[in-house]
Amino acid sequence: MPVTYEHTMRLRRVTTGTPGKKCAPTAMRLIRDYVTKLTKIEDVRLDPSVNCFVWSRGIRHLPRRIRIEINVVDQEDHKYVIVAHKQVETFKGLTTEKKIISE
Repeated sequence: MPVTYEHTMRLRRVTTGTPGKKCAPTAMRLIRDYVTKLTKIEDVRLDPSVNCFVWSRGIRHLPRRIRIEINVVDQEDHKYVIVAHKQVETFKGLTTEKKIISE
């Protein structure tokens, strides 16, 4: 049964204390680690839209927040997760949403 999450991550909080030249790679790694912890699935695939958004301002100056959409895909032999960037105008009032898609 496919499950979809929408979650806001605060990138500044997770990269505080990281050297400037390692901020964007650290953020990408921490997004992957967070999704693994949330879904308990090791196979996490990041959409290029997430990569483009995190790296949009360079290696040092990350966007403060990112809204991600986490899709759990269940095939016969294994499960994997696709993480995509979701464009929003403002982050105010957004919470984590879980949607179960029935087939």
